[in-house]
Amino acid sequence: MIWPPDNIRILHVDDDPNFLDVAAELLKRENERFTVEIVTNPEEGLAMVSDRPPDCIISDYDMPNMNGVEFLKRVRENRPKLPFILFTSKRRDTVASDAISAGVTDYLQKGTESSRYTLLTNRVMNAVKRYECDRRRKRWRQAIDAAVDTVGIVSADGQYVQLNDAYASVFDTSKADLTGTSWWNWYPDEQVQQFEEEIFPALQEEGTWRGQVVGQRTDGTQFDQVLSLSSLKGGGHMFVVEEYETGVVD
Repeated sequence: MIWPPDNIRILHVDDDPNFLDVAAELLKRENERFTVEIVTNPEEGLAMVSDRPPDCIISDYDMPNMNGVEFLKRVRENRPKLPFILFTSKRRDTVASDAISAGVTDYLQKGTESSRYTLLTNRVMNAVKRYECDRRRKRWRQAIDAAVDTVGIVSADGQYVQLNDAYASVFDTSKADLTGTSWWNWYPDEQVQQFEEEIFPALQEEGTWRGQVVGQRTDGTQFDQVLSLSSLKGGGHMFVVEEYETGVVD
């Protein structure tokens, strides 16, 4: 999903059809990106979530047969992170504990003033954005773990924040031991100096860099590696070791 997306699908569940019609209109007026689907029965809502999950659920609490927290628990059985906002006339202290335990994303009391829907719109947007960011990070981690190449991600402050087993094995260590360490701990001093004086300036100008460098394993032995670097948005770099020597550099 490109943020913000052109269309954000909201499932609004409330047993009052008149309220749903008004709320849907006000939400779409607040944000033209919203598509609001309305249902008066939580069971129907569950079927819709199963068939085609929305980007966010807004639900009342007081509903016959299944209240909002019970509905939330059913949703969480298969969608543990899907944004779910309780929008109800119930006071927060009445249902907050149960809702939080069930994994509610947010809670907002109903109101008749238009500012209430401005606030609800902001809550929806924030919840959907957090959810999408979490999904991207999960897909990114899965892609790195599954990659055949040796891939390491370094944050703007120089620490390894994500890597796969293949990358860790290059340095004769494990993912757990390498994660959180600084990249310069894995290169000899003279190589670090070349990174800072030559390689990173070229990387900043071009966005990518490829060449031969000397790495350093946990036991202090040094080895040649062909390294590709790419700059990442927001700072940080991707390290990809394309080839490396298993022996020791003389």
